[in-house]
Amino acid sequence: MRRLFIAAVLLVASLVGARAQETESNDSTVEVIGWFCTSDTLEYSCNTIVAEIVAGDTTVTEYAWNEFRVCVTDSTKNGYTMEWVPTAVEYSDSASADGRLKLQAARLALGSKVMFSTDECGVFKEITNLKMVYQQSLDVQQKLVDQLYEETPALYAKISKPEMLKQLKERLHKELGSKESAAEQFACLRMLFLNHGKAFQVGEYNVKSDDRDVYYVVTKGPTEGEEDASDREYQIFYELRLPEQDGVKLTNYYDYTYFDDGWPRRAMMTIVEDKGDKSTLTQMKLEWESKAW
Repeated sequence: MRRLFIAAVLLVASLVGARAQETESNDSTVEVIGWFCTSDTLEYSCNTIVAEIVAGDTTVTEYAWNEFRVCVTDSTKNGYTMEWVPTAVEYSDSASADGRLKLQAARLALGSKVMFSTDECGVFKEITNLKMVYQQSLDVQQKLVDQLYEETPALYAKISKPEMLKQLKERLHKELGSKESAAEQFACLRMLFLNHGKAFQVGEYNVKSDDRDVYYVVTKGPTEGEEDASDREYQIFYELRLPEQDGVKLTNYYDYTYFDDGWPRRAMMTIVEDKGDKSTLTQMKLEWESKAW
């Protein structure tokens, strides 16, 4: 699956700027609402890739893959509480030194739980066990540093272990020191609920507002090629074009397919940064692997 994903990225890179096929416009809408139930349990894979495109040639520079489980622990008229659990992780062999450290930390954190809440529509609100997540992260840091200094004694000559821990703790505080910053650290989790609470007109259309130009294609009906697809599923594609700044043009692409209960069947976000004859493509893809009630 991971090799197929990289192939898909290369294909997307060759098609950047192309529009989705035209669909018939009508007045109906789709509302992205989570009709979740207590004990809903889904497993997703999450692929993240960074590629550079120069003169038509695409080079993958970073690649990461992980799997996670999300489970609804409670459901009320005011919203949902859920837990997110990472279950597997892998980085590309070419990952930077910082990337390799993140990989080791991610492996040590496998199985830990992040509790969070949403409103009644499924809109992400906040991480609710932030103190526990912060402490677990500190414990992972300690294990990681102990492991690094045991495997690489030469580190002592470059930086002391207490200083290393201090620097890592300062970075951790920036990342998890507030609910707002903490939420940004779980990109795959936030991406699940990106469109919840929003309504989209079915059809193909453009919307212009201030400095934003957005192109939409929204369709209802079963997902092509999926045997278990329901007539009540729907797909949302939109392209967000931002004005050029300092010679850089930024375009974001979002492609979502939803089950009839509001869980994403798959989701893909592609960010393309064009600067002269060079483009940088960052893509994240979520794909449903299993679902249980």
